[in-house]
Formats: sequence, structure tokens, C-alpha cells
Amino acid sequence: MSTESFWFWSNIDTEVLIEWDNLRNKTNNKNLPTMSNYIVFNVYLEIIKQFIIYFNNYKDNSLFHHKTSVLIKEFKIYKKLAKELASLNYNWKEAKNVVQAFKDLNISAGYDIAHNVEETKKIFIPKRNTVYHRFEETNLKSTNLDEIKKRAQSLAMNLTPDNLLNIYLNDYEDKIDNYLRKMITSQFDFQRISKALYNILNEEQLEFIFKNPRYYKHEIKTIYKKLPKKRKEKLYFLSYGVLASIFSYHKQSKIKILSDAIRIQENLNCSQGIVSSYDTNIIKLLNGETIYSLPREFIKKYFASYQAEYDYYRKNSKTDLEYIDGCVEILGHVMLSQIFLIGNKRTSKCLFNAMLVTRGIIPPVLDFCNNELWESFAYYRDSNYLNAKKIILEKTINLNQCFEKENLSNQNSKEYIKRKKA
Repeated sequence: MSTESFWFWSNIDTEVLIEWDNLRNKTNNKNLPTMSNYIVFNVYLEIIKQFIIYFNNYKDNSLFHHKTSVLIKEFKIYKKLAKELASLNYNWKEAKNVVQAFKDLNISAGYDIAHNVEETKKIFIPKRNTVYHRFEETNLKSTNLDEIKKRAQSLAMNLTPDNLLNIYLNDYEDKIDNYLRKMITSQFDFQRISKALYNILNEEQLEFIFKNPRYYKHEIKTIYKKLPKKRKEKLYFLSYGVLASIFSYHKQSKIKILSDAIRIQENLNCSQGIVSSYDTNIIKLLNGETIYSLPREFIKKYFASYQAEYDYYRKNSKTDLEYIDGCVEILGHVMLSQIFLIGNKRTSKCLFNAMLVTRGIIPPVLDFCNNELWESFAYYRDSNYLNAKKIILEKTINLNQCFEKENLSNQNSKEYIKRKKA
């Protein structure tokens, strides 16, 4: 059997392995001896074992006695299911979904559950909660990433709260400058900026102006001049943090999910820390659902599983698209865990940027002040963020293809940002 291991299942049980191998040998089209297939068969045995324990506990109870007479017929169906499982091949994500469906199965919740064979069989129907296989396979490793990182670092090192607006006044902007400006702008919460300006302009107007600076340079100068000093400092740290998520990481370096998230928080100047029993985050969604922050005592355990999941994607993803698909899941897990008192969306986005940079991929510009993107995570968290994956994969593919179409050396560009007050 292959030596791959998974974080969502315990070590191999020799007795189960022997039983599985014996069954496979009796099957005409036996499946491959992989860890994924072994786990699925192990789940099957666990279900049968729990059914037996459950019925033995209630066999003398008159309430359940009339049910035990059909148990033999049902087990014949379950034996047939075992043979089917011995001929099916599961990938690791499908095996993971089977494990989760098994955990969600509450056998003691009702005496009918073991008799509902069709419902039990649904546990083993592979669920493909991935999107990457819908896209044409393409290499997304960019030859322009090094230049992007170099310019991002130069920009960050020269950035100050007072000269930040100069990125919107650059008359020699090339594609890289344009990309970095958009990445910085995606950090801004224009609703808060509008309040800081006493609602002279609403958030839609502000967003339009800052996203189209070529036509509104005078307006941007006026707006920035009116911003309070603390708001300028906030925008500076948000800008520095997102730039650092691009230039601070190197190809092939390994991300440490929790420790890197904490470091990103520091870069963003989000110093309020991690949630506690007294300070938690509560997000009420428009559909009436509520998202609560992960309890502090569970943070290490859950983030260890996120780390294991990331390590698997990093080591085993056969294509860039598969890797990105997995990284979007990590992005969703970290963001919706809401473990930081502030800045969870921006921190998670910067962590995602870092994961892509280490693979040699230019990160897409993601704006979580945009409700559509945020909702694609919040409302589809039970389906592995399928909608978000589609949006982000499309953005990443389009961005990287756009960069590869031309030589990006900007011969005419002057100093990108000057160390002086605007």
C-alpha cells in the first residue's frame, strides 16, 4: 500500500488491513491499495460495528424488538456495499468527505437509522468539492514574480503615512505598478474612510475615485489631505502589510499557518490580539446565520489541522490549479475561524498571498470589503467554498496570463514613490 498519510484518520490497523485485502482479492475489479481507499473501508467497518453495538444494547427492549428481525436482510445489503467499496477508487478529498459524513452520522439519534440503508450508502458517494478540474490545466508559475516582489519591497521600504497617496499620482505607471496599487487599494475599507471624512463622499464614490486615479488626481489629493492622521497611519500599515505578504516570502519556503498569521497581524498593526473567553467575534449573516469565533482553547488543535492540510497540498498537488484550490480552503478556514479580534479577512488574504508566492504564482487582487467575495466564503463554508474557489481561480488564471503576455520592464518609470510629504 502507498505510504501516504492523512491528518483526518488514525494510523493503519493491521486487522482491518487484512480484512480489506481479503475482500479486494475476492472482487473482480479490485481498487488500488491506497490510503484513501483503506480509510473508506475502515469507515464502513466502523459503521457496521456501531450498528451491531447499538442493536445488541436494545435487542431485549420491546420498543426495538420488532426492528431486529430485518437486521439479517439489511446486513446482506451492507455486505454487497462492502464489495462495491472494494472496487471503487477514492482520492484523499473524497475520503476526507466520507470521514466527515461518518462523524456527522448519529446512530443513537433514532432507531431507524441502521435500517435506512440508502441514507447510509450516501456517505460513500464521492463528493467532489473541488473546482480546479473544471479548468484547463495550465502552468501559473510566473517569470514576472521576482520583479513584482522587488518593486513591492522597494515601495514598502519608502512608504510613509504622508506619501502613500503618491501611488495614485504616478504618471509612469506600468502593469506592475498598477497591480501593486490595486493590491493596496483592496485593503481599504471605504465605509470607514467615508466616516472619517464626515460622509462628504459616500463609500461608493470614494471607491470609484481611488480605483480610477488617472481621472481624479486632484480629488485624491483633497481627500487625503482631509484624512485624520490616525486614519492615514491605518492605511499605511494596511498597505505595508499586503506588500510584505508578497516580498517577504520566497519560492519553496514553507508557510507556518498560525505563526505566519500572527506575524501578518503585526505587519498590519493589528495589535489587539487573539480572542478569549471574554472577547469573541460574532458575525451575523443576512440569511440569519451566525458565525462565532473559534474558542481560544481549540485554536492550536484546529490550526494544527489547517497546517497538516496545507502541508499536504504543498507536497502532493500535481498542478498549480489543484494547489490554489487547496489554498482557498485554508484561506476560508482561517478567515472564518475569526481568532483575531480585528483584521481576520485581511490577515487571511495576506496569508493566501504568501502561499501562492511560495509556489511562484502571482496572487490575485482580493477585496473582502466586496460583499460578493465575502459571502462566497460565508454562505458556502459547508461545501468547501466552491463559489469562492471558482471566483479566485478565474482571477488568478486571468491575472497570470495577462502578466505573461508582454515584457514588463518599465524603461520610462521614474522613482515610484518619493520620500517626501505630498
